[in-house]
Amino acid sequence: MLNASEPKILVVEDDPQMRESLRALLSFYSFDIQMSINLQDAFHFLSDTVYDLILLDLHLNDQSGFEVMDYLEDNKLGTRVIIYTGEQSEKKAIKALKKGAIDYLKKPIDPDELIASINKGITLLNQQSEKKQLVNTIISSRERYRRIIDSQKDYVLLLSKDYKISFINRPYANSLGFNEPKELIGRFYKELINESAFNTLFGSLDAVRSSSTAMTVELQILDPNGLSRWQEWDFTGVFDKNGQLSEIQCIGRDVTQSKLRTKELEEKKEKFRKLAELTSDWLWEIDNNNVYTYVNPMVFDILGYRPEELLGKSLFDFMPAREAKRMKPLFQRLKAERKPLKAIEKINRHKNGSEIILETSGVPIFDQVGAVIGYRGIDRNVTTRGMAEKKLSEKTDRRIDMSGKDTSNAGSLIIICASCKKVHEENDNWSQIENYFLTHFNFTFSHGICPECAKKLYPELYKDNILP
Repeated sequence: MLNASEPKILVVEDDPQMRESLRALLSFYSFDIQMSINLQDAFHFLSDTVYDLILLDLHLNDQSGFEVMDYLEDNKLGTRVIIYTGEQSEKKAIKALKKGAIDYLKKPIDPDELIASINKGITLLNQQSEKKQLVNTIISSRERYRRIIDSQKDYVLLLSKDYKISFINRPYANSLGFNEPKELIGRFYKELINESAFNTLFGSLDAVRSSSTAMTVELQILDPNGLSRWQEWDFTGVFDKNGQLSEIQCIGRDVTQSKLRTKELEEKKEKFRKLAELTSDWLWEIDNNNVYTYVNPMVFDILGYRPEELLGKSLFDFMPAREAKRMKPLFQRLKAERKPLKAIEKINRHKNGSEIILETSGVPIFDQVGAVIGYRGIDRNVTTRGMAEKKLSEKTDRRIDMSGKDTSNAGSLIIICASCKKVHEENDNWSQIENYFLTHFNFTFSHGICPECAKKLYPELYKDNILP
């Protein structure tokens, strides 16, 4: 297995300044590097040494970096390639990726992006090395290790160059409806899966016949009961000393449940999005850095911003400085304690400069290990409520008589229908409650949906913490 701290990297770069910058960066991370100034230099190093990764400038004076990739393919070298270039060509990017490049970076190169790409390549190489080691173990002593292989959840399959089965482990044989793996030895693989699945698979099988580069493909198959299932397969060609294909190593796994969970999650997200478009409240999601990743259109009615104006920005960017200073410690504490946000009143700044009072509620979003990676929540505009409470307080104060007695509630009995919720007026008419309060109290109404009703109408959204 590769030592991830010291992979062997060949850099092919003709520009001296760029070459030295890459040397300094990669040396800082303790990578074992070799610098090459042109194609001939690169071919010389490749004929002499096995490299784990190649950082390749696509344009080398009047030469093309694609020639290096052709050399790797012609000589059946499994070296991973990261392409970088200053040219903005989508066609060349697609061509590079089809030829096996694991990444396509644009100049000027961001150091963090480059290191992340290298780590991605190292991970792929380690995974490929582990898979090859597993299959080689099977080849060297199949009977000795059959019990071990049969205990694996992954499917293991070896195919001859004409796609006949030479080895199959028990879990995969059982998934195909056979009790014993030996029943399948010598049969054509095409006989065992549905035609559409094999047609999808054939392109990958054909590709590994001429290259030792591993190919990954996702298949939708029909099981013996006629039910649709999803599988993910990795295929690698094995070549003899003369460079001729000897067999194809295949390792697969059933990913049906993962697919179904993903589909279910997408459906729930879609329900959430649809509900978000209808509600009069502002729905949002933030990541671990308190940056907005989703905002529904109601933010425009509340703060005057379009959703895209908030995406990628911190929630504290839309608060007055004094309020952001007050709220940051509260959010940090609740996140550290993995607690929800419950009816927190905060001040936000409207696009026109005015201050808006919002009531915030939200639930934490957890990753697979239970760490908080963000929040999903809802903001309600309570500015009018605050102003009404202030006016009511002032009105109450004015209605206290000279003797100090509070008469603000005198004669204030309101009769409300227990069924339709209409209000009985003094003239014996029955009015909608909104009209009554607009007439008598000069309130402004905005219809929403309370948490209790929302839970009754959309229980599936609360079941999985999609809404707080």
